[in-house]
Amino acid sequence: MLVSFSPSLLFTRYNSNYSTMESNFQGIVPASDAPTKRKRPTEAEHIPTAPKEPPAPEFLCQDCVKLDLSKAFSVEDTSNETTKMAFAPGRWGYFNAWAVDVGHRYRGTIITNCNLCQMLFNSRVDEGDTKLDGDGDWLRAVSFLEICGLVAYKPHRWISKDIPFLMLFSNKNYDLYENRKKVRHLIQQSGYAALQQLNQQQAIPFSPKVLSPVFDLGTFQNWFDYCNGNHKLLCRSSKSDLYGTHVIDCQDQSITQHEPGMPYVALSYVWGQPQAQKAVNDGKRLPAQLSLLIRDAIAVTQAMGFRYLWVDRYCIDQDTPTAKHEQIRQMDAIYSNAELTIIAAAGQDENYGLPGVGKNRPKTRMEAHIGDVAVVWAPKDPQAAIKSSKWSTRGWTFQEALLSRRRLVFTEQQAYFECNAMNVYESFDIPLDSLHIKDRSKSYEYLRRGVFGGNREAEFGRLNLEKQGPTEVFNRYLSNVEEYSARKLSFAEDSLNAFRGIAQQFWYGKHAIHNIWGMGYQTPPEERTSSFVHSLSWRHTSNCWDLSQSPQRRPQFPSWSWAGWEGEVQYEIIDSKQKSWFDNLIRAVSVENQIDSPTALEMIAPNPDATCIFPVVIFTAAVVPSKLISFNPNAASNKRWQIGKYKANLALSSGSVSESQFAEDIHDSHVWQCVCIGAALKVSFVMILKVDDGSDLWERAGIFAIDCYSHSLEKMMETREYKSFRVR
Repeated sequence: MLVSFSPSLLFTRYNSNYSTMESNFQGIVPASDAPTKRKRPTEAEHIPTAPKEPPAPEFLCQDCVKLDLSKAFSVEDTSNETTKMAFAPGRWGYFNAWAVDVGHRYRGTIITNCNLCQMLFNSRVDEGDTKLDGDGDWLRAVSFLEICGLVAYKPHRWISKDIPFLMLFSNKNYDLYENRKKVRHLIQQSGYAALQQLNQQQAIPFSPKVLSPVFDLGTFQNWFDYCNGNHKLLCRSSKSDLYGTHVIDCQDQSITQHEPGMPYVALSYVWGQPQAQKAVNDGKRLPAQLSLLIRDAIAVTQAMGFRYLWVDRYCIDQDTPTAKHEQIRQMDAIYSNAELTIIAAAGQDENYGLPGVGKNRPKTRMEAHIGDVAVVWAPKDPQAAIKSSKWSTRGWTFQEALLSRRRLVFTEQQAYFECNAMNVYESFDIPLDSLHIKDRSKSYEYLRRGVFGGNREAEFGRLNLEKQGPTEVFNRYLSNVEEYSARKLSFAEDSLNAFRGIAQQFWYGKHAIHNIWGMGYQTPPEERTSSFVHSLSWRHTSNCWDLSQSPQRRPQFPSWSWAGWEGEVQYEIIDSKQKSWFDNLIRAVSVENQIDSPTALEMIAPNPDATCIFPVVIFTAAVVPSKLISFNPNAASNKRWQIGKYKANLALSSGSVSESQFAEDIHDSHVWQCVCIGAALKVSFVMILKVDDGSDLWERAGIFAIDCYSHSLEKMMETREYKSFRVR
């Protein structure tokens, strides 16, 4: 439950040990009904010749003042001379019909106090031409909803709610439809200049607004209260019991035992340099010196009306392995029980702080007025900012975000809020009701999903894991593995620890996904083998001779598990709500612990506490004769390998110093074997095995992904030889 908010909390003075923090807490400003009256601190100016205060939006240079942007809102389609049919707002091509020849005025960046000039300089599309058209440039208005990727399609009720934004092209007839992904990427990474009618009466979803240099606490309160009051199913707390968990008492600056029913906020961040950490005990005070991020997080926690904050560095006893392991085992409960998780996605580590809290954000305020039209600069898409942050490269932070019910993410330019039912951010003035279905329980499923934990093949909707079908849930698990594997860990032994909470989340769902060494499989015995083999079909995105990013072996884990390697993996995921499209070609699968006899996969009694007791997998599969494998070093990189007559893509994790050397080695059947394991529609998989010297065991070395269906692969091998392999 959210404690009632008091603005006085924003400026709480700490005791003498914390007097140095005071200045870092004064940047948080609560939203008001009249934001124009809010006192804002003066920003540092980045252009030496510009005034200290940003120029007024009415200030325009002599070139910009001549632009009649109002015509972008009332354009007729003149392509049909008979009907002269007017385009309805939001239809593809509507805003594209407006274009103005602006000559060379905005071709090169110059120092200017005109905000519109600066916005247009940043709105050029690189069309890939070797040289710019000498006749000048064209300023065009582009349909936001058609380009942005925030909606899968536009229902009729949204037709009147589109907005145009400005782009600069050297070619008047630049095909936006063919190049929409390129333009989308540009505006997501760099921002865009949006047009608004100053006399607009109706609030428009996705309407950009000018950002304050400080975090807008009032906007967050609106988001949180809306979620807390309406998203009863998707964002409810699991209320799992916590054992031996500690939290920071922000009021007393002490570390105290968490009690049942005690609301708290969690923090997800990138650690800085290791610090001396004493064992956690009730009543221990925080160190006198805290990093800027921790100080900012304490300030935000209190400003939001909460007293307790969970921070792993101070709330987990890092020096006691038993206590540390106990807390890692309940990481899913720690984050899912938190009322909110603050995510620090700006800067490199905890010494940077939260932009807009301890220090002002970089200058992003740009606005210009021409008649009854306002041009507002919308900054970088926060989802893109999160994905490109240092925070998104770290292994532990992945599950911290996924396991949380609500996340407040601080990027360099703005705050982003994502719960399990919606995602919104500061640079859009969004009426929340317009994003939700009638009962307000979740946002529309044709809207872009959040950035955390979904299936990469499903960009929109299907928010509730419990209402997804078994194939959707399994695909979501594989997508989580893909994203997690791309992240870095300081210690190889944490490969599964930092994924444990996510695996547990899937373990207890309606369509449960169990796992062995992180390799997921579906619960029904008849589905286990096929889904487990699908899990075995992972492949690294880089080869072992790609020195800068080659996969690295983690010997603590089996070679057949993605957890046994450092390196990004990918799966062939078929987006399906009904059935799995994976074809299993392995005859039988069993596992063993090298002490007891092998256990068939169908006979295993799933136990979340015993997922890592079988280091060896045994399977029987058809061997691909090496004479069918060919290599052409002179072909294009994606056509060098063939199996039979079919193109094959090689992903070799280890075992050879070069591709040419591997082409010679693969024909030594005493050392190398290639076996058919399965296919996802028209992509078949052949696992590459390398003998483990001095034993009868093999290790997984890589995989071939072949452009053919499973029956084509089987037909190619006229006489199939089946062998059994023990792989560790």
